[in-house]
Amino acid sequence: ENITCTYVRPGDSIQNIIRSVSMNSVKAIENTMAVLDDAELEKAVDVICRARRVDFYGVGTSGTVALDAHNKFLRINKISIASADPHLQVLAATTLSPQDVVVLISYTGATKDILETADVINQTGATIISITRYGRNPLSDRANIRLCSSASETLIRSATMGSRIGQLSIIDMLYTAVVSREYDIARTHIDKTRLITARKRIRSGNN
Repeated sequence: ENITCTYVRPGDSIQNIIRSVSMNSVKAIENTMAVLDDAELEKAVDVICRARRVDFYGVGTSGTVALDAHNKFLRINKISIASADPHLQVLAATTLSPQDVVVLISYTGATKDILETADVINQTGATIISITRYGRNPLSDRANIRLCSSASETLIRSATMGSRIGQLSIIDMLYTAVVSREYDIARTHIDKTRLITARKRIRSGNN
């Protein structure tokens, strides 16, 4: 069954809002699958696996995606810096080397802060992976590897819901592919971090 975008109207019912948000999120993932280049994703996995350090930078909503990616890759012992602050991004970028990889996230690919950071990174020789919307844009022009997502936003969905879902799905693909490629090593670190984070939970029962 084809899933089409559904739109929320002012005063809409909770049932329609549930259906609309869910269907539009599914559609964003489908659209991203349609425009994502398999070969570029493979290249991205290759360079991340070889990298000494993998950083994730984004601004605004894309910044939250960068922080999510940072959380995932730390679990498999990938040394990483992530920031949604443009000033910290530039400072971190100056410490990069040709052995490092940076994933720059911007749906429009035209955010001034991210473009300035990309220019700093290009001076270090680090590899840039861009995650932007489909089509040529200033950020993808600066990148070595280009990954694209696709989503349509309506006025009532102006919180960039669809674009965030598309970006998160690409991060999940990168993470899963790296884990698959380096399974034995990654599993060891995942098990270790699972045990450590479990200590942060409140235990139920009498213990």
